[in-house]
Amino acid sequence: MIIINALGSVSNAVGIVSWFIILFTGKLPSGLAHFQTMVMRYTARSQLYAGFLYDQYPPFEFTMSATDPGTSPVHINFNPALETRNRLTTGLRLLWACYAILIAILGSICWFLSFFAVLFTGR
Repeated sequence: MIIINALGSVSNAVGIVSWFIILFTGKLPSGLAHFQTMVMRYTARSQLYAGFLYDQYPPFEFTMSATDPGTSPVHINFNPALETRNRLTTGLRLLWACYAILIAILGSICWFLSFFAVLFTGR
């Protein structure tokens, strides 16, 4: 889980860099896309093992390719879109993220208030 946490932190930074690259060029570099697929593949395999969904320990391999190398019983393949990315929708994702964050904050406030309402009223 330590490796997943470290890979997740790097993946978040790569996602931000990828967003800017797509916004300005309209293309996603294959190295960044393959890194993201490697992180998703490794995370899925590790979490499946931790959840007792298969008993073979996931190999510590960091093969950065879209196709699965086939060394684990869990096969995860990706087909990232590298060319002709829509720059407008990529730019608008920042606005959509702001809306989602606002909804999450409002939901947390409602949960917090309802917790104390139930605590004090018993209903």
